[in-house]
Amino acid sequence: MARASGWGYTPLFSVLRGLAISAPLLVIFGALFVAADAVFEDIVSNLFDFDLAEIFGHFILFGFVAWISAGLLHAAATGENLPQPPERPAFLSLGIVEIGVVLGLLNALFLAFVLVQARYFFGGTSRVLGPNGLTYAEYARRGFFELVNPMCRFMR
Repeated sequence: MARASGWGYTPLFSVLRGLAISAPLLVIFGALFVAADAVFEDIVSNLFDFDLAEIFGHFILFGFVAWISAGLLHAAATGENLPQPPERPAFLSLGIVEIGVVLGLLNALFLAFVLVQARYFFGGTSRVLGPNGLTYAEYARRGFFELVNPMCRFMR
């Protein structure tokens, strides 16, 4: 029998909770990596090339219809009022599933960035010095300051 963790009694709620916790971290680190490398920026922009407004509109419509339908089905099936929520939810503790989801997604993001950067590391001098005309030191310095620059603008 599974132990109740956090917000729910099933692993699905633990996974959803882990996704909710990891979303801001993925956005922050993803934005920094996109600002640091043009190739990674191109990969991310091609990955998320969809109309967000249309998807959001469909999501809101689906959620509204599902909410009304679930309420009507529950009222018809039970004939009683919904149960009251507990006095104090135990949402401050994290289970192994939530921590695993957060760390796994962050590791996947870092792995994707390192794989993009690996071609510069193993590509030889022609890859780094190619169209840019940079030395290894200038390439590393440029990447560092491109990574730090958005943080400096954010902290002002």
